[in-house]
Amino acid sequence: MKSQILAAGLFASACLARALTIPGTNTYSPPANIITLQADADPEAVARDFGLMPVNVYRHAFKGFAVTVPTNQLAALRQDPRVAAVEPNGHVYLCTQSNSTGFARLGCKTYPMIHFKGVDDTRIDVDVAIMDTGIQTNHPDLNVYRAVAFADTNLPPDDWLGHGTHVAGICGALDNNIGVVGVSPGVRLWGVRVIGPTQSEWANVLAGFDYAAQHANEIEIVNCSFNNNGIGGVPQTALEQSLSNLVSHGVVVIAAAGNGSTDILGFDGIYGTDDDHFPAANPWVCAVSAFMDFNGELGDDYLATFTNYSSKTNAHGYFVTSPGLGIDVCAPGYQIYSASITNYYATLDGTSMAAPHVAGVAALYIAANGRATNAAGVFKIRQAIIDAAQPQSVWNIIFNPSDPNTYDPDDHKEPLAVPSLSWIPQMKFLSTQKQSNGLALNFTTLPGYTHTVQYRDALAATNAWVNLTTTNGTGSVFTLLDASATNDSRFYRLATQPAP
Repeated sequence: MKSQILAAGLFASACLARALTIPGTNTYSPPANIITLQADADPEAVARDFGLMPVNVYRHAFKGFAVTVPTNQLAALRQDPRVAAVEPNGHVYLCTQSNSTGFARLGCKTYPMIHFKGVDDTRIDVDVAIMDTGIQTNHPDLNVYRAVAFADTNLPPDDWLGHGTHVAGICGALDNNIGVVGVSPGVRLWGVRVIGPTQSEWANVLAGFDYAAQHANEIEIVNCSFNNNGIGGVPQTALEQSLSNLVSHGVVVIAAAGNGSTDILGFDGIYGTDDDHFPAANPWVCAVSAFMDFNGELGDDYLATFTNYSSKTNAHGYFVTSPGLGIDVCAPGYQIYSASITNYYATLDGTSMAAPHVAGVAALYIAANGRATNAAGVFKIRQAIIDAAQPQSVWNIIFNPSDPNTYDPDDHKEPLAVPSLSWIPQMKFLSTQKQSNGLALNFTTLPGYTHTVQYRDALAATNAWVNLTTTNGTGSVFTLLDASATNDSRFYRLATQPAP
């Protein structure tokens, strides 16, 4: 069944990069309102002028604070020119149902950049923030770089439920011959706990976004496996500003579509109403639905019966174009085996599991091509994932090859996210320059690979290729001087292989 964790807990200041401890209390009443201010407003000054004591203050993703506003002050606060919106602080729910992995189905076993071989000697050089229930910081299969808490901060920032650790493992579990392997093995994982054992509300999610915006020069991807279950209570102005600012800083935001078997825009199909499923409905994020795969191979797959989908045109507009309309892509979300806090591993279902598969795919793209630095760069990454994805027309070909039925509930068939070989920069010679002391060759290199320059003086079958030099890839141009080049007919080639 779907996991629903109700809100109630302690708070953490949105600007701190560590978990806070508030001793001597186990009671907490969540703030009722999210106050979004104009970009040039001072949150502390506004709160002080109205005699309010904020629970959360937001300075990086947007300007504002979370607080309970007395009824007799609401009208005056809304009329203040420094205030952009006064909105509710509703509940947030995890996008998990109840209870292998899509690693094989996405073709990760043979994807060159992953170097899958059961040895932890090559890690994907990308930072991914898992905004969730936390991550088990000492899990032997995870590269947890930082852990912070904005929910139940009287507790250590580790995972209390297992959900966030499971999500983290899908994205980045190490290729270390134990447990599981993530889609982007070894990425630096940032555990950002925004849902705690007694608290799950938007005020803390916004604090997590604020933290991610503060560290947007390091964090390249944010994964969100939660939503509001389409029951309102969403501070949409604050959420919109947070997501747009994160994306404008070059951060790719991935969001689970939700498990309600409904449209992410709700029954009315109109963006911005209380039955929308946020954050997936927001066009600034890459929304991900779930599909069911039984054997890790192509041929018997179909869209999960529990997944949300997109069948309506979003009047709010899109920044990418997908066959799935408001859903960018789908990913495995059924019987996914991954890391957990219970016996280290567990099997779960849900769009919560689908989203981190796509976060991993995005990490592979970024590792090969560099991070985004603005919104246009984020949209380029999302579009590249959509364009490389596997269409539904080839999913379910075993049972009915002429008319594969994927059980998609609408005519907008989101494709399956898979990493593409076309994303990997091709190793090639850029130029050659004849010099007095030899021949200078310039060629591109790829991180995680060794590149061996080989030559032969003739293309006859009796002439073998001779190794000239070997270099580790850095992602930049390498210049080699061949001092032994004595004629103009020497031939060269690049032999590239994963670094040992």
